[in-house]
Amino acid sequence: MEDVIYLKKKILFTLLASFLALNFMTGCNKSSNKENGKSEKNEINQIIILSDKILYLDNKGNIYGIGENYYGTLGFDSDIKEVDKPTKIADNAKKIFADEMSTYYIDKNNSLYQTGAKVEGGIRHGFEKIADDVNLFSNDGNFCYMTTDSSNNLHIKASSFIKGGCGIYWDVNNEENNTIDSNVVGLFAGGYENLYLNDKGEAYLSGWNENSYKKVLTNVKKVDYSSGRLLTNGGELYEIKYTSSDVRDLKVTIEKISDDVTGIYRKYFVKSDGKTYWKECEEGYSTPDSTLITISSNNEITLNKNDVKEILFSNTDFTKFVYINTNNKIVLLSEDDSKELKNTTDSITDIYNFVGDDYPW
Repeated sequence: MEDVIYLKKKILFTLLASFLALNFMTGCNKSSNKENGKSEKNEINQIIILSDKILYLDNKGNIYGIGENYYGTLGFDSDIKEVDKPTKIADNAKKIFADEMSTYYIDKNNSLYQTGAKVEGGIRHGFEKIADDVNLFSNDGNFCYMTTDSSNNLHIKASSFIKGGCGIYWDVNNEENNTIDSNVVGLFAGGYENLYLNDKGEAYLSGWNENSYKKVLTNVKKVDYSSGRLLTNGGELYEIKYTSSDVRDLKVTIEKISDDVTGIYRKYFVKSDGKTYWKECEEGYSTPDSTLITISSNNEITLNKNDVKEILFSNTDFTKFVYINTNNKIVLLSEDDSKELKNTTDSITDIYNFVGDDYPW
């Protein structure tokens, strides 16, 4: 009987030892991956390509940055001028916003964080929470920022030293969040004006010289937060044009840019044919010499690719593009070559090197 018990124990011990050895040899042990410096290749949920840096948000809520740290926009101390590899700068995030002077993000608890040039003046080196209960966000550099809360109330924080930030002229209380309107579902913060869209599809423009509002368009379904363009439910794309040399006067017209538009992002728009278009300003515009695009008689620019989901970057002479294709892969496209990358965090360095010194517009 004792021999049977001894045999069972020996078999159990042998099986356990074999399992542990296999687990160690195959790297299934999670701690060994960390000790060896290996990291997961997480998917990219959002990426922002600026003239001097790239910021991206992965599917775990981590924000990474690579490039220049001017004004503390990557969240590092002033003695760190540049980082040459993707570096984690925040976590628990769900949306990022950035320009050359400041970086913001909304976390998963709907709090707003910021680093870089502050609206109230000065520089913030490192993310700090500046608002709670934030739903939508838009900013204009360090002049001002606009937010909506969970009840869709619109709030504006304007600069304490530049009266008129985001189109609101404050006599007092410039540094306070001020509730402007309710039922807001779309935002665009401008230097001397702002656009916002309410839940009735009405787009309003507010000006600098006085605390006034002007309804500029109805039947609107989207205001693009980065370009200020308006898309109607009927697929018409509009842009605000000023009729006065002083943009603070609110003397504007609404000019139709295109028809049959299904989506907008920044200066680009997509039509029902699935192609991506631009509409350049006529003043000072020169036709670029590029085989990657086609320009129509009405100055509408088309990228000669049929797999574009979203354009992330283009240089001013249209010889270099970065875009996400319909297979959710990142494409580096130039006059000489086209390279497809996985939409994962290990592709960022390739993108950064490809963009180089070119500037998006």
